[in-house]
Amino acid sequence: NCWAEPMQVVRYTESGRFVLHHDSCNRVITALYFLNGVGGTWFPLADDDGHFPRSRDEAIDACRDAIPGKNGLLIKGIEEGYHMNMEEGYNNLEGAEQISDKKSEGNDSAKGRTVHIQPGDAIAFYNLRWMDDIDAERFEELANQQRETGELIAVPDWRSFHSGLPVESGRGLEKWIANHWLHVE
Repeated sequence: NCWAEPMQVVRYTESGRFVLHHDSCNRVITALYFLNGVGGTWFPLADDDGHFPRSRDEAIDACRDAIPGKNGLLIKGIEEGYHMNMEEGYNNLEGAEQISDKKSEGNDSAKGRTVHIQPGDAIAFYNLRWMDDIDAERFEELANQQRETGELIAVPDWRSFHSGLPVESGRGLEKWIANHWLHVE
């Protein structure tokens, strides 16, 4: 049985941010929609190096010296020359060509670390991983066991630890996002 929490729309004003967090154990998948393409979201532990932090404390320790764009995955908006206020609609679109050029020049995707987003882009990520990589044949058996006993068969995937980065100050920008959290029972 799958269900989703109601969509949540969030507005970040200048310097607005959301500290490093995990979207909790009962939310299997997070879908994050970048409504106006402004701001950034950072996943400091998203490097696929085979290391799975086993606890929140271990995840926090692994993030201590991490830097957006250098470690993990940075989802970055197109802020320069672009402004969208959801109450006023699109404004100040001049310079869009320079944004596109700058985006491709500054793209660090060859290292797999920075992804540039446009208005309307979305990402989805898992907040849980199956213990010991449970195979498909055993999944149904364990899902039935979970229903009967309430025993958790998945654990937090701390690689999905993420942060809504601050919106640049002094430029009059706002970040608008929406999210869905999907559950499986």
